Amino acid sequence: MDASPSRVGRRLLRLARRLVVVGVVGAAVAWGGYRLLDLVYPLPASALAPPEASPVTTAADGTPMHVGLTSRGERRLEVPLAEMSRWIPAAVVASEDRRFYDHVGVDPRAFARAVWVGVTGSAPRQGASTITMQLARIVAPSARDVGGKLAQSFRALQLEERLSKDEILERYLNLVPLGGNLRGVGAASHAWFGRRPADLGPAEAALLASVLPAPGRFDPRRDPEGARARRDRVLGRMRATGALDEAAFAAATAAPLGLDPHAFPDVAPHAWSRAGAGRTCVMPTLQTAVEAIAARAEGVDGIGIVALDVATGGVQVLVGGRAPDARTLDATSRPRSAGSTLKPFLWALAYDEGLAAPGTRLLDLPWTSPEWAPEDFDRTPRGPVAAAEALSASLNLPAVRLAAGLPPGRFPAALRGLGFAHVRDASAGPAIDLALGTDDVTALELAAAYAALVRGDAPGLSRGACGLVLEALSDPARARTAGAPAQGVAWKTGTSSRRRDAWAVGATRRVVAVVW
Repeated sequence: MDASPSRVGRRLLRLARRLVVVGVVGAAVAWGGYRLLDLVYPLPASALAPPEASPVTTAADGTPMHVGLTSRGERRLEVPLAEMSRWIPAAVVASEDRRFYDHVGVDPRAFARAVWVGVTGSAPRQGASTITMQLARIVAPSARDVGGKLAQSFRALQLEERLSKDEILERYLNLVPLGGNLRGVGAASHAWFGRRPADLGPAEAALLASVLPAPGRFDPRRDPEGARARRDRVLGRMRATGALDEAAFAAATAAPLGLDPHAFPDVAPHAWSRAGAGRTCVMPTLQTAVEAIAARAEGVDGIGIVALDVATGGVQVLVGGRAPDARTLDATSRPRSAGSTLKPFLWALAYDEGLAAPGTRLLDLPWTSPEWAPEDFDRTPRGPVAAAEALSASLNLPAVRLAAGLPPGRFPAALRGLGFAHVRDASAGPAIDLALGTDDVTALELAAAYAALVRGDAPGLSRGACGLVLEALSDPARARTAGAPAQGVAWKTGTSSRRRDAWAVGATRRVVAVVW
């Protein structure tokens, strides 16, 4: 006799209750086990730490000048998800993990499908790794076996508990290998397309996503035809997920690969190698123009040019040679005999010490000494000359007399205070010859000291003395006579003994330029 419907119903109800109890108990045990494992095997702190990015030096306008290597020899540019084209995450999710926003780090449905395909062979083998599991393998490496897959799954659950979905996706897109030493979509976007991730369209984003299964083998630069086929498969998946409509899909599959390989920038190598990572004050257009001038300099063994922003002291131009690269000597930082370039500081010091005023008559007459017989550049003494005129004409003999009138060690001490690190120590004894620039300076030191002179805040010198010196160096009559810059530009030249070193310094209220 068949059981009555009521008896069957009661049995089914009891079975359902048991299943619910078993399910609840099983879930509680699983959750408790996970919590215990989470305590015993916590997620490494390094997995959540900011990843190392390539050091980037930029010009004043933000233009990259240099992108270096990480400590692992990789190129990686950090790009926030908000600054990526929306097509990049759409392509990666469609290609790698279309249920990314629905699972908890491990996708049971994908796992079951992969097992079924593996057992039955009903389709090409499919992976079950989610984007979160792939990120787990990157930040907490594990073996590529069953144990490793279980470890990935566990780490993926830990990541999902600590990060939002967008944070996971952003981290993955910035860390995923993309062939060679490229890490992340920022580096690959530049290397493949010469563009920012924000500027990529659907076809380019799909091309990036298409290499993820095997970055070493799928580099599109090696096999363009195969890359196009893989790209189009990703575009098809984007259409299937609704990320692309039919018109956009047709346009993207008809588009060329768009590869435009770009080397990473290496602009103004001596400037970026000195500055390190971060934004500099280098002005790209001006830097390029000065480099072109330096390249045309013929008949010289070397050349160094530096321009500083007076207000900030920031380097706007730095050219360390006629054809500089990061491996050649940087002439702007190499000590050279100063010649007459130090005279303005001597005059300012003499004004402050009360030895002279601009109208004071200084003797431009031969200097008699058993050890030394200095001369003017033209070897023509002029007799009594006003101090301002003597500076304007860069007369040597009045300079020697001013240096001799200072307390011993006062001039070298003042120069060291101005940043001239290669000038002799103040305790070295008489420094009369220093008036003619017998000690060494660098172009960078000169530029910084002249910028301080223009600002009127040169250490150890009064603003008034600095102003009087600049007035003499920018005298219009002097400019007309020498065919030098127009009014408003203070300028000074210098030549070392035997004319081995030639200097030119120009200064306005905004910029100081030094050429060696």
